[in-house]
Amino acid sequence: MGTRHDRTGAEQLVRAGAGAVPADLPVDEHRSLTEAWRRWYGLWDALFALVFAGVGWLLATQTPGTVERVGALSALGCAALAYLVVGRRLILRDRLGRDSWLFGGFILAAYVVAVALTPDAGFVLFAILPMLYMSIPTVAASLATAVAILLPVFSTLLGSRLSADELRTTLMQSGFMVLFAIFAGFWLNRVAAQSQQRKELIDQLAASRAEVSRLSHESGVAAERERLAAEIHDTLAQGFASIVTLAQAAESAVEVDSTRVRERLGLLADTARENLAESRALVAALTPQVLAEHQVAAALRRQLDALGTELGIPVVAELGDTQYELATNTEVVLLRAGQEALSNIRKHARPSTVQLRLTHTESTVLLSVADDGAGFDADRPSAGYGLPGIRARVAQIGGQLRVHSSPGQGTELEVEVPR
Repeated sequence: MGTRHDRTGAEQLVRAGAGAVPADLPVDEHRSLTEAWRRWYGLWDALFALVFAGVGWLLATQTPGTVERVGALSALGCAALAYLVVGRRLILRDRLGRDSWLFGGFILAAYVVAVALTPDAGFVLFAILPMLYMSIPTVAASLATAVAILLPVFSTLLGSRLSADELRTTLMQSGFMVLFAIFAGFWLNRVAAQSQQRKELIDQLAASRAEVSRLSHESGVAAERERLAAEIHDTLAQGFASIVTLAQAAESAVEVDSTRVRERLGLLADTARENLAESRALVAALTPQVLAEHQVAAALRRQLDALGTELGIPVVAELGDTQYELATNTEVVLLRAGQEALSNIRKHARPSTVQLRLTHTESTVLLSVADDGAGFDADRPSAGYGLPGIRARVAQIGGQLRVHSSPGQGTELEVEVPR
């Protein structure tokens, strides 16, 4: 019949403490705090047992009249038995039901009977009030509290003759007790409600973190796929393109110039071996094989010389100081950018000369690859994967890619990255 928000005593205090924990508290630890009142509920059992035992001893030894004493003890015994049989289970449950109302009404009725027989039974109020606030809604528990507190007073007043001052003092004390009990009950339940809201917010935070973790994982998977695609394009695909070009050149010269054929076949074999090494390095998630054997400047020179030999054109390399130590990811980006530029020259430019420059400054490294070939409209979006892939690589390490070209005017590709 709905979710119960009306708890008191240990549950409110512990949940209030749990609601005040930091937002970065681990979910398991947070759950441990919010459920702590159940683990420590035995303290309430101990309190109830002490109160019922103490009041029972008081009634058995101090209450005159056998009927009153036996009747009050029987009523309180029924209340204690009702708590042990059904009340405890209902209090630890997380929702209100009809049986909760029946239990609250029963212990209140047993209390009324006991107090009607002897006002000394009123001390059991220290156990009855927490039970009421734990069993029924706050408003109903507050009304029952007022009745429970005032009943022994009226029972005493009916059996004694008090002066006007004594009567006024007794009523004022009882009124303050009622107000205090009701205020404490409302305050504790308000704390419990706020703590429950904090618990829900923390649960939502935990769910949001799980969602963020899932999305981050998916983003990482997508980034890794993109990286692998760029690696394959920059290594294997370009190597296979070179092999095809060399094979076609050898085929065209097979009956004309055997020396040139052998030269082309030698380059083809070298390219195939490099491609095989690249594929092994890629599978093993290593840095490019060529960088494992040479610095980036030497690796670029080898790529440039291979292009010049393949196309039969002069090439110029200006590498500057080759002793600079660069981060591996910077070297990889420079190598891949140079490979992409040379691959595009091989496939599209038909140049008469190619120039490659590698310049170091205090904060950056500049790679420039220029040719005097066919050129293209640099303002038009690229349809292939090469340049966009290189642009993404360069951006990942905080660099810039610039392409200067126009039809018939050659092309210059510049990559500037931080050292």
